[in-house]
Order: sequence, then C-alpha cells, then structure tokens
Amino acid sequence: MSENRNWILMGLLAVVALGVVGVIVFGGGEGTDEGDLSGTIGAADRYRAEQIADEDVKLAGEEGTDVGAAGAPDDPFVAAIDEAFGRMTEQERAGIFERADFDLRVQMLARAPVALRADIIGRLSVDERVKFLERASAQELSRWFARMTPAERAPILARAGIGEEQFGRMRAHERAAMLRRGSVDERALALAKADLAERADLFDRADLSLRRGVLGRFDLSQKAAIFERAGLDLKLTALARSPLEVRGGFFERLALDGRFDAFARFSPDQRMEMARGLTELERAEAFAHASLDARGIAFDRASLDARWDIVNRFANEAERGSLLARAGLGDLAWNKLDLSQRQLVLARVDLNEKSTFLMRAPEAMRADFFGRLSLDERWGALARGPVALRGSILARAPLAMKADLLARSFESARGPLAARGFDVARFESARRVNE
Repeated sequence: MSENRNWILMGLLAVVALGVVGVIVFGGGEGTDEGDLSGTIGAADRYRAEQIADEDVKLAGEEGTDVGAAGAPDDPFVAAIDEAFGRMTEQERAGIFERADFDLRVQMLARAPVALRADIIGRLSVDERVKFLERASAQELSRWFARMTPAERAPILARAGIGEEQFGRMRAHERAAMLRRGSVDERALALAKADLAERADLFDRADLSLRRGVLGRFDLSQKAAIFERAGLDLKLTALARSPLEVRGGFFERLALDGRFDAFARFSPDQRMEMARGLTELERAEAFAHASLDARGIAFDRASLDARWDIVNRFANEAERGSLLARAGLGDLAWNKLDLSQRQLVLARVDLNEKSTFLMRAPEAMRADFFGRLSLDERWGALARGPVALRGSILARAPLAMKADLLARSFESARGPLAARGFDVARFESARRVNE
C-alpha cells in the first residue's frame, strides 16, 4: 500500500515538473510584447482571418458613443436644430464642410465613420502611404508584417538572410526594424494589411500637413457624410463661419411649431421693419390673435367717428339696447343720438364688447385697428399667431436678419447647447468675423 502511494506521488511530481518546463520553453523567460503574440506563421494566418467590420467599431465621437450629448438630448430647441440639419441637402452639407477652416475639418474628420477615415489611406500614393507609416508603432508594424503572406514577406526576409521559421521567433521591435528597411512598395503593402480601425487610428495620428493634403480628396457624398457625423457642436460652429446666405437659408429650415419662437428674438428695429411689410390680410389675422386688452386699447385709440361706426355697424339690437340703458338713454332712438349722446354711449362699452365688435368687422377694418397698436402690442399678437402666419412673415425677412435671428436663438439656448458640448461664445465670435 505504502509502495503504491509512493508511485502515485512520484507521478504527480513528474507532471508538475513537465508543466514548469513547458512554461519556460514555450512561454519565454522575458516579458512578452505585442509582437511576440503573433507567434509563428500559423499565428500570422490567424491575423488574416476575418477582419473587424466597420459597424463593429465604435470610436470616440461616433454614433453609439453619445459624445457631448450628456445634457438634454430631448430639449425642444436642440431637437429643432437637429431636424433642420437633417433637412439639408447633401450638397449643402458638403458646402459647409468645404468652407470650414482646416482645424475644424480635422475635428469633424476625427468623428467620421471608421470606414471613411480608413478609405482615404487607400487613395494615397505609395509615397504618401509610407509617410503615414512613419507614425506606426513597432507593435503595429510587426502585426502588419505578420499579416503579409509568406510570398509577400519573402524578398524582405531574403535580404536579411533569414527564413520563415526565424521570422516567427522574432520580437516586435526586430520585425518592425526589418520592415522599415524594406522598399517603399513593400512598406506600403504592409500598411494595406491594417484593418479599418487601425488605418483610421493611424490617420488620426498623422502630421497635420499630411492630413491637410488629403482633406480635399473626399468626394461630395463623403464630405456630406463627414459633416453629418460631426456632432451638433462642430456643425453649428461650421455654420457660423458660412456665408450669410447659408446661415439665412438654415434659419428657414427651423420649424416654427412652438418649440422655436423666433419672434421673441427680433430687435426693436427688426420688428419695425417686419411690421411695415405685413399685408392687409396678415394684419387682420394677427389682430385676431391680439390679447383682449390690446383690442380694447386699439378701440380706445380710434377717433370718435371710427369707434361709433364699429359699434353702430356691428352691435346687434340687444347689445345696443343694453348700451343705451347703461348710458341712461333708453327712451331714445339709436339712430337719433347726437354727438354728446354717442360719446356717452361709447364710454359705457366694456372691454369684452370692444373686442367682440372689432372681431365682427371686415378684414380691412381689423387691419386698420391693428395699426393702432404699439409695436410691442402688434408683436405680441404676431407671436401668438398661427405657424403659417409667422412662417410667411419670416420668409420675407432679409438674409442678414435671418442670420442674426439664428445667432440670437443660440444665445437664448445656451444651457441646452452647452449640455451638448457647443460653445455659444465661439459661434458668436465666428459669426462676427464672418460678417
């Protein structure tokens, strides 16, 4: 029994010893770097297996990471701005991107889809690719070198006097040094082995001068796609640097559905200019949305003849009898009243009656009474008017006024925009420089 126990113990010790030897031989005695993990040619083949797809990669600033949206993504103003950008044509989006300065375009490009950033490297000349490759780390170079086929690596290995077996045992920095001594075409071929995420990351690390040279190579749809994914903060900053007609045109895309009331942001001078341009129908319709007090004020500001005409024509028999009774003139015939008696009757007309009589008047008369309101009273009526009326008025505003209203709107929404990472002060500074 004791002898059997000794044999079992010796067997266990042998297994443990073999395990330790295996760790030393196959695991290596030094710390492993990323290049060592590629192992032999079999490991290199593993790198050439299924590569990562664009939709599987989420980098900072891309859809799914929700960069800069920590504030109030459902804020009505922010939603209205997002909708307006969504209604822009591909050509308009590309145009804003083209007019942005280099720094801003580089920031936008950093948020572009991985595939788009990676694609631009594929369009470079061989010499340009090699320049981008200078930014790659030893681990990256080693990884891409390992992804080359044995036939593609053969000329480089032959010049170094080594074979595939030795290559499989080389460390990352040794492989990288060997690849850097390769020809321009061989190094460019290694870069082609980088996957989408690696190429996009390499592009982001390249010198600004290199990136500046390739920004103009995107086609219209790609520029539009870059702008679309840029984020609200960069889009608005780029918009601020656009020409007046672009900013004015963007303002026209903002929905007037109660979430975004531009009328409150007109300056007094702008209100005066817009009020002068109203048609008779618009004045009459706006008067219908004036407050009860404003209608009463308009009635009181009219001449005695105008007020009497309104009451005489648009008060019914019962309403006239009530007015005569309140004035102590109940025994007199309405059409026989003299000037002093009419004044007495008009003094007894209450606020509700003034409003009722005015609203029974035809458009021309209501439009005339609208003109008796002060500028603020008129604007209050317009602000409460239907979307169609406000939209019609805004459509006639000069481009400069629309662009100014856009900036005023951003000023009034500092909180929601700041929550989305947008710098309102930067927008206003860019707008002033542009103008």
